[in-house]
Amino acid sequence: MDKLLALNWSSLLTPDSSVAEMVVRGTLTYLFLFVLLRVFRRPTGQLGIADVLLITILADAAQNAMGGTYNSVTSGFVLIGTIVFWDRLIDYLAYRYRWFSRSRHHIH
Repeated sequence: MDKLLALNWSSLLTPDSSVAEMVVRGTLTYLFLFVLLRVFRRPTGQLGIADVLLITILADAAQNAMGGTYNSVTSGFVLIGTIVFWDRLIDYLAYRYRWFSRSRHHIH
């Protein structure tokens, strides 16, 4: 019963990595996402299910870059850039090819 209620205050309050590194990782990741989403933004009111999926996946990729799961912030940036590339390519194909647009909108 003691183990259920016991707290290790030292491990609870001591960061796993350098606070400065966490600040730099968070800052770089935020600025990268900010610029990326500003460049590739959509007009207001045109947020679809694919956009929500993109934001969700970007959030997961960004979390890894900020939290230190990757060895470098650059690894996170490459992953985020890859995800945005595929999102833009799919949007382009849907715009360019009618058959692709219909199949994209019927995915649930």
